[in-house]
Amino acid sequence: MYENGFFNDLVINKIYNELNKNYGKSKEPNVCNIVIRSNIDKISNESRNYCYSIFSVWKDQDEILESIGENKNKVDFCLYLNCWILDKLKENEFRYRIIKYVYSAWDTINKSKDNSNSKCWHKKFNVGEQDFKNKKKLFEFLEAVDVIKGKLNETEDSKKNEYCNYLQSIFSLYYVKKQESTCKNSSIYKEEIDRFERKINGDVLSSLKKNCPRSNLEFLYTINGDIELSNRQGPGVTRLENNDTPYTKLMEEILGKLTSHTIYTDLDNKQDIDKYCNYCINVLPLEKDYPGVTEFCKLLSKNLSNIKDKNDRDERCPYLSYWTYDNVRKIIRSSTYNTLNPVINQINNLILLINMKFLNKNLCLFYLDSSANAWKEEKYLHEYFKYFTDIEGKSGIPEKDQKTYCEFIRNINKLYESHINHCCNYFTEDAYFSYCNKYFNCDKKYNPYVLYSKLNCTKVLSPEKVFEKVEQPVAIDYYVKYITEKSKERAQMLKKMGVAYFNMIHAKTDNILGDPFHMATLSVLILLGIFIIYFVFYKCSSSGSRSRKKEMKKNNNKLNYHEYDRKKLLENDSEIGNINSGRKRARIAYHPG
Repeated sequence: MYENGFFNDLVINKIYNELNKNYGKSKEPNVCNIVIRSNIDKISNESRNYCYSIFSVWKDQDEILESIGENKNKVDFCLYLNCWILDKLKENEFRYRIIKYVYSAWDTINKSKDNSNSKCWHKKFNVGEQDFKNKKKLFEFLEAVDVIKGKLNETEDSKKNEYCNYLQSIFSLYYVKKQESTCKNSSIYKEEIDRFERKINGDVLSSLKKNCPRSNLEFLYTINGDIELSNRQGPGVTRLENNDTPYTKLMEEILGKLTSHTIYTDLDNKQDIDKYCNYCINVLPLEKDYPGVTEFCKLLSKNLSNIKDKNDRDERCPYLSYWTYDNVRKIIRSSTYNTLNPVINQINNLILLINMKFLNKNLCLFYLDSSANAWKEEKYLHEYFKYFTDIEGKSGIPEKDQKTYCEFIRNINKLYESHINHCCNYFTEDAYFSYCNKYFNCDKKYNPYVLYSKLNCTKVLSPEKVFEKVEQPVAIDYYVKYITEKSKERAQMLKKMGVAYFNMIHAKTDNILGDPFHMATLSVLILLGIFIIYFVFYKCSSSGSRSRKKEMKKNNNKLNYHEYDRKKLLENDSEIGNINSGRKRARIAYHPG
């Protein structure tokens, strides 16, 4: 803030400059050298330099304040010294040890002073580094708010953005820390919050709001959220497209008259929502850009956590999803509705967290995505089917109201037509399968044409408002059924033809057997057939006998020939034997044992 010259004329900034100029220059007081001793040179040197600067400015504070034209009390001056040293050391690796040495020297100097008015005690910020930065921001803002108010009154509108953006960031910081402190029962920021609320009174807030009308300052400062969401201003946002069209107003008007209105009223009940603030800590920083998101977050946490105790849990879950969608639309109020939006991202995380923590197996899990119009259409269809019977009973209402309901039915008919094909598969014999049980009923008795006829809408609507009945899609098993039926018919026809053909043959046979001429002719033909068969059999038998005799004779000749050859061989062997025995004696060798 100070580097870019935004607050160059502030007293606090001028004192910071004096402290920076005196850093490491003075060698007094001697207590800095006596008390501060460390075996690490870097720690000793830095600690002494900070000590020199603080006590040099502290000693000359009256002259410094007079030179800058201020007569501030010493309490504020002392706080400036505390903020300065902690700010200088916020990223120093030896921060805690240096502060310890400087505070020790600080205490020694205070104890040596007799006059209590001249004492300046150091402030122990027992907080983390980020908390200290936040506390310092709030403190410096409160020092500067009067100057900012004056500059805004003097500056042209085109040049006010820098001031307004800064104001919005500080008011947002105050809002977040106040909410956190209440939720966690913490006192870390108690002093800063109390000072903020004492300083920002009605007149100051009105002046700042007047110059920065779109910064939501009054809401960030109104802790109880008494300002209606519709009156809050977003930073350059526009409402969702078609959010206030006659179509939307008509649909919401009719739905508001149905029984579901009581369920939405119960969901809007803000009693005890602060008990659920722990789930919304991450949402708090979004408040400056999306006013109302914190309160809605707590309300959603309450409704989602308690749905497990409801008797109508399964029925209530769809209502809760549509209620969530509607409220997120109101908070975002922008045509850019997608999952990259931080509000949608945080709400989706919250829904998942609470389902996993509280609902276990009986989940009420839904996901906000970029299909804004689809969610709206689903809500309208869900309400239509849920309260079909209620609408059906409106046939006796006054003509003006009847016309409104008929317009509603015409709108529903268009949605019905656009969803029925991807939500329903139909079969023959009035069977169906639904893919959209959450919001669509495929039973043909819920066709909008039924209500259109029941309420006699043709008489109350002008002729140019044509209503076309949505026909049920063709059953997916229609052709299978058709082919099956045709196959059955063909089989029956063939069966009938077979019976007729058999009967015809039977009849003709009976005619033949009953005629004497036919019987005589048949008998002659049978005898002739027997004779021919016998003759053929006889010829085959005699021919076979002759063939067998010839074959046997041939075989006998072969046997005689073989017998002759065998005898000739025996004779030859006998001759050979006689020749050998006639020429030589037989000699037998004997070898006695």
